Amino acid sequence: MRDTATPTSAALRGLFLDGTSAASHEADAWLDGAALVVRVGDAQTRVALADVRVEPPLGRLRRVLHLPGGARFETDDDAGVRALLSRAGAREPLRLVRTLEGRLGWVLASLVAFVAAGVLMVTFGLPALSGVAARLTPHTALSSMDAQVLRVLDRQYLAPSTLSGAQRSRVERVFGRVTREVGEGQGFRFRLVTREGGETGANAMALPGGTVVVTDELVRAARSDAELAGVFAHEAGHVTLRHGAASAYRSVGLLLFVSLLTGDVSSATTAASALPLLLVQNGYSREMERDADRVAAGWLMRHGGSTRPLRDILTRLDEERPSVPDLLSTHPGLEERLSDLRVLEANWGR
Repeated sequence: MRDTATPTSAALRGLFLDGTSAASHEADAWLDGAALVVRVGDAQTRVALADVRVEPPLGRLRRVLHLPGGARFETDDDAGVRALLSRAGAREPLRLVRTLEGRLGWVLASLVAFVAAGVLMVTFGLPALSGVAARLTPHTALSSMDAQVLRVLDRQYLAPSTLSGAQRSRVERVFGRVTREVGEGQGFRFRLVTREGGETGANAMALPGGTVVVTDELVRAARSDAELAGVFAHEAGHVTLRHGAASAYRSVGLLLFVSLLTGDVSSATTAASALPLLLVQNGYSREMERDADRVAAGWLMRHGGSTRPLRDILTRLDEERPSVPDLLSTHPGLEERLSDLRVLEANWGR
């Protein structure tokens, strides 16, 4: 609606854009009761203040008042806009943010607090939340993860096993003896899968639902059933402690956290679909490895009184490990593991 009003001394000077073209016109704007009046030349437009949307301030950029129909009024008079909103009893958008922008100390303090919160979230929050999520995940869902991960492994890393019938029978016998005890009452259906490792070499990997993948190279490297049992007890420990799911959830949570910070929606939408690959490529934390080694040490101490079989095969595998990048290698340094196993043995029963 066009009418005639007299500008006040608090009129804003700026530019008017009608929303239909890129042309801008010098204009004045002022508050008249509950309406905003915009004058361009001899023409005036009166708009109810409730229909005006004021963009939040952003640094030193021009303030923008959006009018009905796509028109807008732009001005460099930031103080005038704030005064106009104050007189109208309207709240300044993002007022707190604007206040902080003008105070360097607050900005720095906010930045430090933001970084600290991010570090705490990644260091403590995500592991705790992923652990809870892993414990709450039903066995059927974990088994579904196993199937997806095994497809990735077979497609990208592994080949069909070439073990003889006698070798496979031996491995399955040891595996069954270990998992029956370690997994007792846990509700997992343990399953052994043998594959030719190729470039991954001698390796074993526990999937979340109870599937344990062992390469032919590791089977051939084992010089006794006790060495195989130590490896299987370690992997069974990962399963019963739900390390696989927790590790994957933590990786997905980290991707989502970064996507929220960067605004990269594509990362957030693809995080869940990347779960099988994350299970393959991301290793366990040192604490998870220690926990799994404790399970293995417990089994070996109960059935042989020594952790030496696991220490021996770990040492041998470390010496024979291929120099190519090993995506399935998830363990911390050898010396650290050997030292921990010796301590566990020395303190057994205390």
